[in-house]
Amino acid sequence: MSRGLLHLVGTGPGGPDHLTLGGRAALVRAREIWAIAGADGRSRALEAVRAHLPPGVPLRTFPLAMRGDDGTKEAVYAAVARAAGEAVAAGHEVALLCLGDPLLYGTASRVLAALDPALPVRVHPGISSLQLAAARVLLPLAAGEELLALAPATADPARIEALLDAVDVLVLLKVGSRLPDWHRRLAARGLLTRSWLARELDGPGETVARLDCLAPAPQPYMSLLLIRTRP
Repeated sequence: MSRGLLHLVGTGPGGPDHLTLGGRAALVRAREIWAIAGADGRSRALEAVRAHLPPGVPLRTFPLAMRGDDGTKEAVYAAVARAAGEAVAAGHEVALLCLGDPLLYGTASRVLAALDPALPVRVHPGISSLQLAAARVLLPLAAGEELLALAPATADPARIEALLDAVDVLVLLKVGSRLPDWHRRLAARGLLTRSWLARELDGPGETVARLDCLAPAPQPYMSLLLIRTRP
């Protein structure tokens, strides 16, 4: 029997052009392709790679309510881990898709924690939303001795403010409804002209704009801020 393997494949931010060659090769090898989907059964990661899927490959989704309680989410991750264990034990290669990069605020990180440590896993890194946003703005994320930090906007604002004082570039993910608050905080620091909002990257609603050109209104969940704290 051939040796089974679980592939964790980063799809990139959401468009078919940002799947890496390594990720595509993993999809070609996989006997099944899996994705964690929303409660409605839709998976943006799966939609991102449909053009690259081999004909006839079986697809499987694991619905997950993102606003559900932690116990419900952990049950889904455990179900994926059990399915992976069974597939690998049968000698199959399977691929689990993850939007962006699997190990950067990705659901694959939670699946990885639920897996049997002995299970063979190969991670295929993906292009992250912060990399694509910087490319859209033509903003170097870091150069020379500069410091770069990444944080979710859901974190304690005091901790994030401390990062603004400490680094040269800060990326805030999951801005969503917190945009008005961060618009106010960045305005107080005189940073609106050195901050950019990127929302729905690689999707039909993609917008990338400097923060001083936008009203301080709530944004979709898949939004981020690029903030250069120093000229």
